[in-house]
Amino acid sequence: MVFGSNSPIVFNTGVYDVFNASASVVSGFGNAQAVDTFGALTGRAGNPDLSSFSPVEYFDDCIHLNTAGYTIYLDVVFDQALQEVFEAE
Repeated sequence: MVFGSNSPIVFNTGVYDVFNASASVVSGFGNAQAVDTFGALTGRAGNPDLSSFSPVEYFDDCIHLNTAGYTIYLDVVFDQALQEVFEAE
């Protein structure tokens, strides 16, 4: 149980709040960037469905991604990171 609940919406909202707080801190640094990949494994990076967990087929255990999960996740990370770099130019 995390954040006092087994509910995906409670857990996901808590983790997303931590990301948003981190992104706020990162925004104060010119050479740093927070890439919103939350929801990447459900095809909604940056616009997650907080009411469900990521599909289990992308994990070796309940925390660590497997090869399929990393393939999806890293594609999103690089796509979004590069998009933000080119938009800033």
